[in-house]
Amino acid sequence: MIRRVSLPADPWALARALEGRPGLAVLASAPDAALRPRDARFAFVACDPVETSEDLVPAAGPVESGWAGHPAAPRWIGAVPYEALRALERRGSDSRPAPRIGRSRWNRYDAVLRVDLFTGEVAIEGDDAAACERLLRAARKAPRAPRDVTLRARATEPPRVHEERVRAALEYVARGDVYQVNLALRLDFELEGAPLDLFAKRFGKDTSCWSVLW
Repeated sequence: MIRRVSLPADPWALARALEGRPGLAVLASAPDAALRPRDARFAFVACDPVETSEDLVPAAGPVESGWAGHPAAPRWIGAVPYEALRALERRGSDSRPAPRIGRSRWNRYDAVLRVDLFTGEVAIEGDDAAACERLLRAARKAPRAPRDVTLRARATEPPRVHEERVRAALEYVARGDVYQVNLALRLDFELEGAPLDLFAKRFGKDTSCWSVLW
């Protein structure tokens, strides 16, 4: 089912109206920052997934037609963490600590809101009328106002530990054991405020298309 609906053409307002619901997902676009503006024309908001999957790529089915003849709104929304395939990096046992997020996580939504950032129209695409109505009832709730957020970062190890890794990597390269090393420094973050407000605040500063999933 596909139809136009009377809702604000603001993905952040829609997301704030749905905040607190299970599996809130936002795919937000900024056409003015995209290499090709048409690639960032739409934003999508959904909540209350009806199915989950840890497959690397869930069986999404054929691509169907969506609002105004565009490809259908995404029904599977999720993430594939880098660590999901880190077992391919080494042979034998892996003595590294288990990652915080080590498996893919996909949620399937039976209804998704689409915001057309070019025309200011909002449409809903869903499995059936009942699924669309459930999402619309939730989205019509008055959104709360944005709130200030503060994010603080703290390294989990002293600087000398990371410096030692850098020196070791340079030795590997000099010996010809490897030609490239990707080193990362783990950080812990302390957030004052709501994750959704942090996402909205940072949106568009570094890229044209972001996503968030709870």
